[in-house]
Amino acid sequence: MVDTERRTAETPVVSTVHAPFGSPEGPGLFHVKGLQLPAYIQNVAHAFTRSGHDESSAIHMAVGVVENWAAGHDGHGNKVHPDVQAAAARAVAEWEAARAAAHGSSGRSYPVGYETRAAISTADQNDLPDSAFAFIEPGGSKDSSGKTVPRSLRHFPIHDAAHVRNALARASQSPFGAKAMPKIKAAAKAMGIDSDSDDDGGRSVTRDQEWRYTPSIVEVRAGSDGRKRVGGYGAVFGKLSRNLGGFVEKVAPTAFNQSKQLGWPDVVCRLNHDRNQLLGTSEARTLTLKVDNIGLDYEVEPPPSRTDVVELVGRGDIRNSSFAFNCPPGGDEWRTTDQNYPLRILHEVRLIDVAPVTEDPAYTDATAGLRSLAMAFDAPLEEVRSMAASDELRRFFTRTDNRGPAAPAPIPTGPQAMMRLMEKKYGPGARL
Repeated sequence: MVDTERRTAETPVVSTVHAPFGSPEGPGLFHVKGLQLPAYIQNVAHAFTRSGHDESSAIHMAVGVVENWAAGHDGHGNKVHPDVQAAAARAVAEWEAARAAAHGSSGRSYPVGYETRAAISTADQNDLPDSAFAFIEPGGSKDSSGKTVPRSLRHFPIHDAAHVRNALARASQSPFGAKAMPKIKAAAKAMGIDSDSDDDGGRSVTRDQEWRYTPSIVEVRAGSDGRKRVGGYGAVFGKLSRNLGGFVEKVAPTAFNQSKQLGWPDVVCRLNHDRNQLLGTSEARTLTLKVDNIGLDYEVEPPPSRTDVVELVGRGDIRNSSFAFNCPPGGDEWRTTDQNYPLRILHEVRLIDVAPVTEDPAYTDATAGLRSLAMAFDAPLEEVRSMAASDELRRFFTRTDNRGPAAPAPIPTGPQAMMRLMEKKYGPGARL
């Protein structure tokens, strides 16, 4: 990997080797005349098309990647260099301004698969007071205006409703998310934004945490050391879920790739997802996880005091599994089934918990999925909830301008891998 600290914001990123997306003389992106991607985002999008993605998916993915860089991270809690962040922030501001102007002049609006925020330049963000940020890292100092320096220590601007919603969506993927969340939620409450932060009465809940039931056999397995373990598939790839509240869901084979590459950090196994029923953890290596062509396989060695769990599995009283996860921005995709029913595909998730369960969990909550749909189609969450209650979500997937089905929502990306590709291709001194 090329060191990101060697990347400079001054490196010109002007395409001379490919036709731009949304050519000015053509119909423009999403048939909005004049709407095109900034050069910085163009390069990322074309890298995706060269990898085999269609144009629409490449655009969605590129915008998501560059938005993460502009926020100072790669989508998985890892920081990017300030120069990369500054260049990405300029590109995002340029894109949002162009999109707002083009959509305003056209009188039409098409979903682009990410939440629209008020355009703000790096300079404008730097001028915000410390009170406009949900979290400030320790170790900085104050300048003459009372603002923290360096500015990169300030995270999650919450000065307007759009940025509060963005902070709610991204905080769970940041190492500072837990510390920032109280202030983010307070800002959300003051602005009348639903942050969905209710406690669950026993399970360890974070915002947007979701649970999914997996009807697959849980079994007792004997290890080479003679100890008995409990194992099964926490998730099965490619199988349609039950109706989750106006939509169905499918887990893609790529869903756990990032968690796997990071060594399954902080994954736990708990009976029925109950935090008082801990059976094993990935950190202590009492829980092992792997992915095969069927799905996510887990195997846990319960404590010697929990032989009852092994016995209950052996007798068939516990026979199924469930998994808990967070879905990062861009980690899911919205389509329809062959029967034209709304379908959410989980392409990338952060695994939190696997569990042998006694029954189909009654606490499956579609809120996070509905929020994802609302963001994908730039629609109010309450409207989406109301349509879900009436089983009318499929209306989002039918255009009213006779152009056929709506454009699909973004296919998720591997932000770190893309950043490496950009570093390798457009490193120090490189000119396109």
